[in-house]
Amino acid sequence: MLKKIHLIFILLSLISCIREPTAPEQKLLPSKSSSAVILCEGLWGYNNSTIDKYILDDGIVYNNFFSLSNPGLVLGDIANSITLKGDTAYVAVTGSNSIEILNINNGKSYGRIKLDGNLGPRNLFILNDTLAFFTCIFENSIRVFNPSSFKLTEKKMIVGPAPEGLAGYEAYLFVANSGYGDYFSDHPKSSTISVIDAFSFEEKLTLQTGSNPIKIICNPRTKKFYVSFKHLPSKKDSIGGLIEYDINSMKEVRNWRFKINDFCLDINENICYAIDSDGILKIDLNSLQAQPGRFITNPKISDIWYSIAYYEFDKTLWIGNAKNYQINGEILIYDFLSPDKPQKKFSCGLNPNTIIFQKINK
Repeated sequence: MLKKIHLIFILLSLISCIREPTAPEQKLLPSKSSSAVILCEGLWGYNNSTIDKYILDDGIVYNNFFSLSNPGLVLGDIANSITLKGDTAYVAVTGSNSIEILNINNGKSYGRIKLDGNLGPRNLFILNDTLAFFTCIFENSIRVFNPSSFKLTEKKMIVGPAPEGLAGYEAYLFVANSGYGDYFSDHPKSSTISVIDAFSFEEKLTLQTGSNPIKIICNPRTKKFYVSFKHLPSKKDSIGGLIEYDINSMKEVRNWRFKINDFCLDINENICYAIDSDGILKIDLNSLQAQPGRFITNPKISDIWYSIAYYEFDKTLWIGNAKNYQINGEILIYDFLSPDKPQKKFSCGLNPNTIIFQKINK
């Protein structure tokens, strides 16, 4: 019997080909170091959003980093986005109707902006030290706050129905008015992009875009911005896709049709990586005839790959695997030399929807 047990341990060690980072002791907190921060939205109504932190130099994972750093405090219900400015992170918590503000190094909360009414903060964009914006999906508006004083201003602008994605370039803000799928798809400003002057806080124009636009990313190097749009159940030919716009002309340049979950950009190389139903697609945006090509295949099609991020310093792709939306997810890290399997993976909270990086130069 002892020989059999010993043999089992040997076999398990041999087949463990992917190194999984280990969780530290609960009392140990990370020092200031380069890290990946994973925002996990949780389940609606369960108040179980979390933040996980992966220390890049050490390969150590701190699950539920926010609550570990703030005993007795929970992040809230449905955290949808996280934005970093220096050492400070701002989290839009839609269901809890709040913006959580914390030190990303030690996880300590600076406080939270509690919003009156049913606004539903969705995405944030920080323009400078005194001016930041967020979309309010339930109020159909853009609101303004000071990211240094953490004070909400009285400014607001009504845009299209269910604004979600938010991005900026110089004085421009770009807002994706999703229409919340089919719910408000017949609204006159549904499926549009509101282009706003960030300083005068005026809507300059409205761009018609794909149905149910969700996410916007700007590439300041090429002066282009990209909008992902998603399938509408009411339309049989609606599969979703990605649209490229020129910032100077505010005109559509080209578009690609495929079922898209999320996307990210390699800004320097001008490459787009997008999650579809089968894995990861790659689009070389330098080529005018570029078409999506299969880059990574999801080996377990029942797993839902939910988010993606590119880490430029070591040229890796990070994928947030939500699995079936009901259980804890995992993070998969792929390098470009062996895209057939992840080089690392580790467990995370429920429904990892955003991955951001903080690079510390020592």
